[in-house]
Amino acid sequence: MKKLSFIIIFFFLSILIIPLININGSSHFFYREILFKKISDDLKSDNSRETFLNIFKYVYFNMDGVNEGVNMPLVDENAYVDLVRGYGFCDQQSFVFMNLLNKVGFNSRLRDVQAHTFSEISIDDNWIIADPYFGLIFYHDNDLINIEDFNFYSKEAFSDYFGFLDIDHQKFNIDFFKQIYIKNEIRWSQGIGPGFKKYRSYNYLRKILENYGVILYNLFGNIYFNPYQDLYLKIYNTTSIINSSDLWVNQNLFKNSQIDRNTDYFKTFFIARNYHLSNRKLKALKYYKDSQLTFPNSYWSQESMYYMSKIYYELNNYEASINLLDKIDNSFPRNSLVNYYKGLNYLKLKDNKKSKYYLNISQNIHSKVILKELN
Repeated sequence: MKKLSFIIIFFFLSILIIPLININGSSHFFYREILFKKISDDLKSDNSRETFLNIFKYVYFNMDGVNEGVNMPLVDENAYVDLVRGYGFCDQQSFVFMNLLNKVGFNSRLRDVQAHTFSEISIDDNWIIADPYFGLIFYHDNDLINIEDFNFYSKEAFSDYFGFLDIDHQKFNIDFFKQIYIKNEIRWSQGIGPGFKKYRSYNYLRKILENYGVILYNLFGNIYFNPYQDLYLKIYNTTSIINSSDLWVNQNLFKNSQIDRNTDYFKTFFIARNYHLSNRKLKALKYYKDSQLTFPNSYWSQESMYYMSKIYYELNNYEASINLLDKIDNSFPRNSLVNYYKGLNYLKLKDNKKSKYYLNISQNIHSKVILKELN
């Protein structure tokens, strides 16, 4: 019996340690892929369309859109970096969306239209339009449609998933989307699958590592993932872009004096983000608090308060969430979402007057949906 117990312990320790041996970035790749697997499995349901919608909403609410006029540095190395930062342009958000869908067996491809990119997902042998950047999917007769069926001139064909079922020009700029969702024959293709694989840094070794991670997660779930993540973040508390904290910083809106170049502050925030994304909320709160208190009034402190407020909202601690949101400077790049979450918190506290005020000044598309329901 002791011998069997020893073999089991040795086996578990071996599979825990092997992925931490970093050969040509293999450990970073393995961690990224198993994290995506963990996120996708948490969002998976028995119904494929429900799974699709869960992942769609996850990307929409965890990745902020970037205005082309704002000089935020972006990296196209891998979808993991984009997700940890929590913002990106349309193609980056689509790549994150496609990575998560890939982990639960969906086929997906990227589509280019007029100065815009969105995803198409194969569901029931039909390629469905999904645009996480604008938070839009499209219906006709209560069914999801593909681009071949797309017709903006039919009012009923246009709706966003979050509730715009009777859009008119006053409530939403339909003309803007009519111009966007037109094929650009120069950029259009049958999807850019090869480009997607390149974006994910694939080769034969990494394909093996990805499948190995899927097997381990399917066998052991969080019993494996949690101690593995703890070890990885302790040993490799760095991104695959070697702690380039500048990639998170909006130089237009923040002064250099607000951004500490000591990467220890960035590492603390980075660890918190990873725990947050993997739904380990209490661990995330601990590191967000450390990040906030270590260098107060900094960019990382504001980022930490923003994400802590989201966790408190999810934990139904609405007063604590509002308290943090009130401390965030108006020049914070995610300020529109700060107001959005203030509105949500006050709505939960049944203070409709304050809720409407903050939802009104937020530019988040879902704010307008909630206001429509309140009015």
